[in-house]
Amino acid sequence: MKAMEIFSISIKYLKNSILDMMNSTTGREILDRDIDYVLTVPAIRGDAAKMFMREAAVKAGIPRDQLTIALEPEAASIYCQYMYLEQEYDKDPDSTFQKQVKEKSKYMVVDLGVNLSFISVDNLECVFNIIPKY
Repeated sequence: MKAMEIFSISIKYLKNSILDMMNSTTGREILDRDIDYVLTVPAIRGDAAKMFMREAAVKAGIPRDQLTIALEPEAASIYCQYMYLEQEYDKDPDSTFQKQVKEKSKYMVVDLGVNLSFISVDNLECVFNIIPKY
């Protein structure tokens, strides 16, 4: 079996499973057109990996105009900005990382892989930077 087929089948299974779960728990029908999909690729991979992932997702039935391909450290950084702070959640259910940090505060996301580590230092105003560390 070719890698493209394996990735495409896997993405389709995940997409359909998530849609089924959301439809059964929300009490309303959520359609494909209601969702913007984000798939990640490792930062070490180049444009070919992004194109491969995009093609596999399209073959899995995800429309191109609803698909974003993101680097894993970039996605982690964005997630950190909106994640709920567990220790603060009991006091304020609307407490997120972004609301807790002061304007222009910096934070670090570290992506530790088998052979490479990527470290990014972000603040809420700067563009995402990836600095390879060997």
